[in-house]
Amino acid sequence: MELSAEGKTPEYMALAGIKFKLSIPHLKDNQQLKDELLQGIKAGNMAPYYKEVCTDLGWKFDQNLFDVMAKENEDRLSKFKEDDSETPVWQDRRLDAVFALFRISYFHGCNVKEMGKIINKAHELVDKGGDWRSRNKLKAYEAIYCLAVRDYSRAADLFIDCVSTFESYELVDF
Repeated sequence: MELSAEGKTPEYMALAGIKFKLSIPHLKDNQQLKDELLQGIKAGNMAPYYKEVCTDLGWKFDQNLFDVMAKENEDRLSKFKEDDSETPVWQDRRLDAVFALFRISYFHGCNVKEMGKIINKAHELVDKGGDWRSRNKLKAYEAIYCLAVRDYSRAADLFIDCVSTFESYELVDF
């Protein structure tokens, strides 16, 4: 997924919910859910997540599939490294990267400790020169964090502040 893709929740965000459903005893053998999860993993070349899913759900690990996805990831990473230039990374791009890290922590088991660190980093970046859009997006991300740590009052205040101009569809799609 491109960092600049806006207005759309990434498909991989739904995979955590499917994995959770497959962890429920009466759904663990649901072939449709298994196929949907595996297709999503393959579509995103999510090699490390595939390994985790196999371990957590007791699936047979396919080393060939893992190697193909890992190779694709390595090729893509090397392309990004080649394309990396000496141009400075603008503040909004840095903030987009921080928000991407938040989504990874949120997706990957709702790691509240990492989510909190990332929110603090985002506040630092926004305080150094964030625009209105950045501040609004930060409210949505911080609201999700507050929900995760059960600070419902703060989460409600933040959501109310940003809902009229909500732009964080990459996080949630109300």
